[in-house]
Amino acid sequence: MAEFSWAYIDTEAVVTVAGPTGSVQYRVADSAGHTVMSGTQNFVYHTASSLLAVTGNVEISGTLTANQYNINVIDKTVTNLSASGDTIFGDTADDTHQFTGSVYVNGPLSASTTISASAFYGDGSTLDNISTTSMSGAMGQFNTTSGLLITSGNVYLGDGASDVTIVASQLTASQGITVNGNANLNGNTALGNAAADVVTVASQLTASQGALFNEQVVIVDDKNLVFGSGGDSVIKYDEASSDRLVVSGSSTGLWLGGGAVIIDSPLTQVTTTMHVTGAVHITGSDAHLLVLHAKGTDNTRELVFRKDVTTDAGSLYINSSEHMFLRSEVSGKDIIFRTNSENPLRCFGSNHFVGIGNKTSANAQLDVDGNAIISGTLTTTDDINLLDDKKLNLGNSADALIEFDSGIGKLAISGSATGVELMGGGISLDYPGGTVASGSAAYGSFLAMNASNQIVLSTPNDPAITLKANGTHTITIENRTILLNTSSGLATCNLPAASTAAGLILTFKKILGGNNVVIDGDGSETIDGATTTTLTAVNQSVTMQCNGTSWFILSSYVP
Repeated sequence: MAEFSWAYIDTEAVVTVAGPTGSVQYRVADSAGHTVMSGTQNFVYHTASSLLAVTGNVEISGTLTANQYNINVIDKTVTNLSASGDTIFGDTADDTHQFTGSVYVNGPLSASTTISASAFYGDGSTLDNISTTSMSGAMGQFNTTSGLLITSGNVYLGDGASDVTIVASQLTASQGITVNGNANLNGNTALGNAAADVVTVASQLTASQGALFNEQVVIVDDKNLVFGSGGDSVIKYDEASSDRLVVSGSSTGLWLGGGAVIIDSPLTQVTTTMHVTGAVHITGSDAHLLVLHAKGTDNTRELVFRKDVTTDAGSLYINSSEHMFLRSEVSGKDIIFRTNSENPLRCFGSNHFVGIGNKTSANAQLDVDGNAIISGTLTTTDDINLLDDKKLNLGNSADALIEFDSGIGKLAISGSATGVELMGGGISLDYPGGTVASGSAAYGSFLAMNASNQIVLSTPNDPAITLKANGTHTITIENRTILLNTSSGLATCNLPAASTAAGLILTFKKILGGNNVVIDGDGSETIDGATTTTLTAVNQSVTMQCNGTSWFILSSYVP
């Protein structure tokens, strides 16, 4: 026989059941106050899948226990999961709680053991009480969107010699960084960002790719800036002994190179050989810019020019007699003085000739191409050769010239516009047809051109006796006898300069008139010791001669 359970039926209650199939029933009251059982599609138990489906909110005041808690409803969004009081996930150390997506924690996050993730995000401003034990081992990667990681107390990066700490971006330490071991800084590294910052390196600083300093670098007194793996060269400020900056090169020397080397100092001393490659610019004031101390021997050349490292090409020096020498050290090479891309003066090394006027070769000891002006005296101890058809011009405007005209085979002497004057104690003309002997020419004689275009010795056309009246008269070397008529007034005769009248004899005679005749020497020149002599009577006469400096009366007649 079948087994049945029992049921208590209150005959006074009216019970109805409603809701969709599978809905979980719950008590409701109808309008009449009767108890009613009802259900909803939001709270359904599916017997086929053993699934309790709840649509809407679920509030649990006690404990929710489940073997598995999944939030993976398709096309559904969990907008809020909140709880007041403590919340515990898991009850053993080996429990694993997996979150797919982001987790936002509005408050402290603590862990008794390890927190692991592929990335950590946040400003890290509330991270606290993180011990070295909790940070030891592999910690993964920290990414802070704000670029800020704040810790209090000491922070240790690594605790073993094999640990590696990598900072891929900027590392800033406002209170400095102390490194007790090796430190590798990859990328750009800035030490200090203000003029007052001090960076101190107590031990060796090595930069395999160089070092860049944007501000001044200070090396204290008597400390070396060492160059070379073996300390080959140093720079230091010698405060202790010399109070000088010392630049010590290697055993092979000191090389100063670059576009320009500028030495600005009142006195620069080089006690050993200094090699300079490139231009040397010496800038000074009113003092000597470059001073070379001569040794005073012919073999010591103070300034030497080389075409290579070892071969001397030229030199400038002073010998023991204090003569200045500019010498070409290569046989056959010239010494050239150049201005404006031209060579106005050239000393030829092949024959020791001198060329003036952009000459490329010289045919004599002095070969001049162009004009030469000599303001002083030209003295020669040898012949002067003037080539064919070349003129010896005389006068500022070439007023006269002498030339051998090869076309006619004759020497041409061309005087100025006023003529040619031949002077001297004697003039000799030697020609194939005869000789004009030297002798005393008569005063007033001169060379002239006759009608046949021949040069002849001529005498003046003026008569030997010259008649003068009252007034002032200038006597010339062409005059001989001067007759004076003073009927109308006083007559004064001024003698020629004695330097132009050496040997000249003059006779003065008063022939008429009651006024005197005064004969006056040139300037302070005298006549028998007096500056003048006077004729007062008619027919009175005087004859005088010049010796080149004074006049002397040879005879006089007083009626």
